[in-house]
Amino acid sequence: MSQPTKQLYEFGHFRLDPVERLLYRDGEVVTLTAKIFDILLVFVRNSGRTLDKEEVMREVWPDQLVEEGNLTRNVSTLRKALGESRDDHRYIVTIPGRGYRFVADVRETQAEDARPSGAVGDRSDVRRPARRTVIWSLTACVALAALTAAGFFARKPARSNATENEMQARQRLWRYAPE
Repeated sequence: MSQPTKQLYEFGHFRLDPVERLLYRDGEVVTLTAKIFDILLVFVRNSGRTLDKEEVMREVWPDQLVEEGNLTRNVSTLRKALGESRDDHRYIVTIPGRGYRFVADVRETQAEDARPSGAVGDRSDVRRPARRTVIWSLTACVALAALTAAGFFARKPARSNATENEMQARQRLWRYAPE
């Protein structure tokens, strides 16, 4: 019985897996945020066609009011992830006053859905470092808070229950008290 297949997109040294939401460069996972991945997917699915900025924003941020600067920053980050330099437009071309065009040749391919554990792109490998980072960060914050509290209480001089004013009043009384 054959395994179900899924749609993949290939361009240059890249392979885009929309189901797993992963981008590979020469078999290695390229880390992208969710919105940058969404922008790339919109570009790849509309390869060769000029997309208005408003159209891209509607696709990526539906039912949200987003400024054009957010799209511009995310496209810039996407270009860096794809290895484009400032004057290099192998993948994304800006159409001044209109939007963007994805110019790379995109090939649609099919891949088997099932993948053995530990295969390239296994999502558990991608997420594990992030969990470790969170755990270590939380541990460091708790340790820092404990050290700060210990330092605060160690520096604080021991005081009696009497306030400064009460102590001064007692001293005055003792000076004038009959012997």
